[in-house]
Amino acid sequence: MATPAAIFGCLFAGYFYDLFGRKFTIGFSLFACSILIGLIPMTSPYIYPWLITIRIAFSMFFAVPVSNPLSADYIQKNALGRGMSL
Repeated sequence: MATPAAIFGCLFAGYFYDLFGRKFTIGFSLFACSILIGLIPMTSPYIYPWLITIRIAFSMFFAVPVSNPLSADYIQKNALGRGMSL
């Protein structure tokens, strides 16, 4: 269920990069991911509606920094695979 949300996040990440710039977009995405990770322990009695919702939102926000359009400009070509994995 989280994969379509990640695809949705990747599709609109470039649009958000153009609108708001890289620093704000990546910063907001990482801030939202940290908030969502902090909310995971609060979902313990109700796994199905709340944990899945938080996991879907986390996948959507985490796809934004992964799809940075300028990573090929900043990383050497022979280390591009290692840089994208980090």
